[in-house]
Amino acid sequence: MCIILPPPKLSLEDIKTIVRNYDVGEPKDIKEVIREVEILNPCYIIDSTEGKFFLKIHEAPSYSTIKSLEFIQYLMEKGYPTVKMISTRNGNLYVPYKGALIVIFEYIDIPEKWILSKKEAYEIGKYCALLHIIGKEFPMRQKKHPSFDDLRRLFYKHIYKTKNAPKICKHY
Repeated sequence: MCIILPPPKLSLEDIKTIVRNYDVGEPKDIKEVIREVEILNPCYIIDSTEGKFFLKIHEAPSYSTIKSLEFIQYLMEKGYPTVKMISTRNGNLYVPYKGALIVIFEYIDIPEKWILSKKEAYEIGKYCALLHIIGKEFPMRQKKHPSFDDLRRLFYKHIYKTKNAPKICKHY
């Protein structure tokens, strides 16, 4: 059984230690972003001597997390309008810290309640289409994902045939 632990919450000292890996100045103020959904990755707004930045804690390194960060960098290189990731002083996309990946982005001040005009909605649609076009060129390692039938066969083979199989599984 694989148990996925949530990313760690960081202390102010942890954040100051992490920020030293970036060329973003000295933190003057650090605020945790309060999320309504607890399963979202913890985030912090850092007000530093060089401006405001957004720090995000990703769960333990995974293929999808690293690829998503590489994809953001790829979009930046292609000139696609995206939030800018701040590279570390060593040119890395993230800092590994206490089993998590820490990323710092530029800070974008977006109103909490944002209602789009028709023109803004059209622009977003246009950039979504462009995102799909650019994304087709992004190099991804192809992974064979199991189909529903594959999962059902595995379930039947390893769970249903055991003595502990729940009665609800009879239709498999």
